[in-house]
Amino acid sequence: MSKLTHIAEETKIALSIEAQVKVQELISDDDQIFELDTEVSRETLEGMLSPYIDSTIQKVRQALEEAHCKSSDITRLLLVGGSTRIPYVAERLRSEFGLTAELQVDPDLSVALGAAIQAGLTTGREFRQVIVDIAPHSLGIGVFGEADQDSFIENLMSTFSEKKKGKNRDAKKGPRTFAPLVRKNSKLPARFTEIFYKIDTDQERARIEVFQRESEITTNNTLIGSFFADFANSSSTNIYITFEYDLNGMIRIGVSEEGMASETKYFSMDLSKGARENSSASVLVEASHPVEQESQVSNYLIQRVEEKLKGLDDVDEDLVSVRANVTHYREALGRDDDEEAEKFEDALYQWLEAGEKTVANL
Repeated sequence: MSKLTHIAEETKIALSIEAQVKVQELISDDDQIFELDTEVSRETLEGMLSPYIDSTIQKVRQALEEAHCKSSDITRLLLVGGSTRIPYVAERLRSEFGLTAELQVDPDLSVALGAAIQAGLTTGREFRQVIVDIAPHSLGIGVFGEADQDSFIENLMSTFSEKKKGKNRDAKKGPRTFAPLVRKNSKLPARFTEIFYKIDTDQERARIEVFQRESEITTNNTLIGSFFADFANSSSTNIYITFEYDLNGMIRIGVSEEGMASETKYFSMDLSKGARENSSASVLVEASHPVEQESQVSNYLIQRVEEKLKGLDDVDEDLVSVRANVTHYREALGRDDDEEAEKFEDALYQWLEAGEKTVANL
């Protein structure tokens, strides 16, 4: 795969100059040797690139709109980045905006020069140019609000019922209203605090899901990660949530109850990582003792199962199976085998839910 990737890149670069490139290579894989013998045309490459160029054109139009400019207001076109050496990029921009790209700026060095200027500004040097980093998308959390009016009770039961505590659930079953804290185009680094509310004073924990993008509905946005926040037994329903978004794409999230700022719990997420990594690696900083949220969730499930097993007949075949599942679940967690752990986790939740339904029927 490494060699194929290298061949593909070399072919792409050659097609910026040539109309057609012949590719002849021998590739070995274990004991086998494969012969790669094909011709690739610039037209084929442009067909493959077309969706990406369409997306780029859309972003250019969006940038103009946010700057309150028309394309006719732009007088110069500078291409930045190595991929702009592909002729098709300049051709599409010329057809869309009627501008011919200027070539006096090196598209490769321009990125490095911009980074150098940013580094200089960060260390206090003075430049004629001013570079301002902004948030490309809004960042916020899912809450119960306007988007949940039609199914408030259903969502409420799904999210806060005892049987769902600690369980990774589909985002569609959670709060559907997106509450942005850091708005799109906010200057970075950014910090903002907002007040939210518990469902009632007895609520002991909430799952907080962090989303990115602009839709008012969470399911239309990108899930960045999630974590559980535990609350003290205070009489207040006010929860203060603070987002700190830095230049490196790191988000620091503080959660505290009203009047308890000194007991703020902090969580961190990395925008360069996926939702699963952020959810399992979101670090709770408390008294200088980091605690991984994933282990909290796992221990919570095992604790619930073991509590229900107390006082039940050990001879019951179902209970023997449940205890075996707990053992297998622990082993899978120890091996970091997510697929195996999820299988036994689901089985344990099914057993818990079945038991609760039986009690409810009685």
